[in-house]
Amino acid sequence: MTDISTIEAKDREVELRHPATDEGLGWIFYLRSPYSEEVRKADRQWQNKRLAQMGRRKGQSLTVESLDAAAEAKIEAAMSGWKFEGDATFEGEQPEFSLSKLREIIRNPKHRWIRDFLDTELGDYDSFFNS
Repeated sequence: MTDISTIEAKDREVELRHPATDEGLGWIFYLRSPYSEEVRKADRQWQNKRLAQMGRRKGQSLTVESLDAAAEAKIEAAMSGWKFEGDATFEGEQPEFSLSKLREIIRNPKHRWIRDFLDTELGDYDSFFNS
C-alpha cells in the first residue's frame, strides 16, 4: 500500500536544449519545485499586486508585460544555481550563477528562448515528482 502523504515534489536539474535540434547544450540549471516556498511566494506577490491594481482600477485587464514580469519572477525564485559541463560557454565564458546574471539573460530579447525553455520546464509539474 502506498502512503500518499509521502508523495512530494523534488527539486531537479534540467539541461538547456537547443530549440531546433533538442540537443543538450551542457548548461545545467537547478530548479526548485514549483511547490517550494520560494516559488509560491513569487506567485503570491504577483497575484497580490494584480488584485491590488484591479481594486484601484475597475476593468483593468492583464497585459503581456505583466505576464512576462510574472514569468520572470517565477524563474528567478525557482533558480537555485547552474553549472556548465564540458566546453559549453555562454558569451564565451562559463559565468558563475547570480540572480543579476540570470535577470540579464532572461530579460534580453536575444535570449528569450532560454527564458521560454525555463518557463516550460517549470510548468512541467509531473517531472518534479520523478525520482
